[in-house]
Amino acid sequence: MKRFRAPRALVGLSALTALGLASAVTAATSVYALAESGGQRRTAVELFVPMQAWRLMAPGPPADRPTAARISGINQHGNAPLRPTPRVTVVAETHTKGTDVLLLGFRARASFCLTAQVQSRIVATSCVTDSTLQRLRAPAIPLLLDYPGTKGRVAVTFGFADSSVTQIRIGIVNGQTRVIPVHNNTFLFATTIIPSERVDELAAVSRGRSSSLPLVAGDLAPRASLLAVVDPALSDFLGPTEVSSLSTGHISLFGAPRVGSPWLVRDSALRAEGRVKFARLLAPSPAAISVGIQATAPTRADPAPLICVAALTPLQLAAVSSTCHHREGKRAPAQVIQSRAESPSNLIVSVVGVLPDQVKSGRIYFLSGDSTEVAVRNNTFVIELLAAELPAKLAFFGSVSRPLWIRLIE
Repeated sequence: MKRFRAPRALVGLSALTALGLASAVTAATSVYALAESGGQRRTAVELFVPMQAWRLMAPGPPADRPTAARISGINQHGNAPLRPTPRVTVVAETHTKGTDVLLLGFRARASFCLTAQVQSRIVATSCVTDSTLQRLRAPAIPLLLDYPGTKGRVAVTFGFADSSVTQIRIGIVNGQTRVIPVHNNTFLFATTIIPSERVDELAAVSRGRSSSLPLVAGDLAPRASLLAVVDPALSDFLGPTEVSSLSTGHISLFGAPRVGSPWLVRDSALRAEGRVKFARLLAPSPAAISVGIQATAPTRADPAPLICVAALTPLQLAAVSSTCHHREGKRAPAQVIQSRAESPSNLIVSVVGVLPDQVKSGRIYFLSGDSTEVAVRNNTFVIELLAAELPAKLAFFGSVSRPLWIRLIE
């Protein structure tokens, strides 16, 4: 499959590799907008118009008490509880085939979050940061596409639209077109789960123009000014191509039990095997994603302790991705583990990881020539990307900007 050089205008999430331990979680995809005006199609270059109504909290009326209690219960029993429980509002609602569907909004750190409730049941949650929306350079982004609701009767599509968008046009496989209004910078569409009613096309109506929104990153076509790249190599990107060796895998985080918050691992699939001596939740970035970390104590049967890392999203009862690795001792050479996971929409990707003490900073490089810093805090990092920004090159550096680890992210 050919991979194309993607401009910053395209954003989606895909998995990144991590130094030490990495785990990725996906929650949305990229959008490439083609504006139609006067019968001609041209590339939209404007940034995503900021959603002023979301600056402090989600707009719309507060959710009713039963819904607020339901959200609170899911948050408390989830893998990464938010403290305090977020204030949830009703940003949009619809009704289809006797089924009520609510779109609920809330803020989680610097992220804007949406969750769908179908017949009093929460079915999906997706979050995105403002910085990711600004890299989008398109007027809207679908966060969820044809996601099955309660008992498989209803499929839900929702997303964010910037302040210039008034309507979303939805093309159905059966040839019909639905036009839905934008409420509180969001759009919500629900239909029955049958092949002939699946979403086939999305378009945002902004300033009198229709902007086509591809449903998956694979639909994106390259700009004429960009070169196609097949099987990219490290040398196709800016930044370093050679590294110094990582001589030690020492991680000071495991000697700092007060860093982050205690992690009660409720999901048995996430629980590390053996006697867990360290289990903490950390939030090294403004994104809603938390890093769940566990470390086990060595035993006679298993002298090499485990380190496990999980990428955790709000209102999530099961982890999207987690990675465990045996550690050969504090002074052993640092290992590299890569992990990838995708959300049902395959649109946005978040990557988390644990890093040795030697690593002080990171940077991700794109084929467009752009790059962005990856913050490292308490031996951990979180990256949120748009799928159309991949492939990319991830590099981590030591104290004197010495490259220590480089991998391609595809």
